[in-house]
Amino acid sequence: MIVALLAIVSRAFAEDKLQVKDFKVGSGCTAKMEIVLTNPDAKYTAFETDIYLPEGLQLVKQDDEYKVETSRTAESHSASVSQKTGYYKLVLSSTQNEELSGSEGTVITLAVKASSDIKAGNKTGYLKKIKLARNDNTGIIIDEEAFEIEVLSYIPGDVNSNGEVDENDIIAIAQHIIGQTPDNFDMDAADVNGDKTIDAADIVIEDRKSGSAGMPRP
Repeated sequence: MIVALLAIVSRAFAEDKLQVKDFKVGSGCTAKMEIVLTNPDAKYTAFETDIYLPEGLQLVKQDDEYKVETSRTAESHSASVSQKTGYYKLVLSSTQNEELSGSEGTVITLAVKASSDIKAGNKTGYLKKIKLARNDNTGIIIDEEAFEIEVLSYIPGDVNSNGEVDENDIIAIAQHIIGQTPDNFDMDAADVNGDKTIDAADIVIEDRKSGSAGMPRP
């Protein structure tokens, strides 16, 4: 356990933190949840934390294991997620005690799915009992970091409201951009990247999504 590595809990690294980027997810849809390590004051080799998600949201499994993507890691690093009662335990460790690279950025990306009957609105999740370990058996412990999840009443990208994201939605967004907005065009759903502007960037993301299976509308 990483907690065993923390023989000394240092208070010298006040700017170092592990947080989740706020994100959006549509009812019945899946979204990426990025966990970011900001560490301008120290280098870390490992960490662990408990992830608490609001009711109606859950981490996604693939082949009976939770989907975990790692960044800023060495070959000796590995990450695992296990489900506990009411939360998930995330552990990132290195068999060779190697340090994570860089001083800021995403280290873990997870997939989160919203139930089809979840109510739209802002929800709050938490990382709790965060432990960041250094290779000299020191580190820091952070009690809690909150993050916000906006649950949408629509499927991002489903601009024609037919319950799935497909080529017809890409065409509709392109028509809107050139001033030929189709009838029943969902402006909120068309802003796929959430930057408050409907432009070519949304088409690029839409094109990546269009190959996936349609998801039911609430």
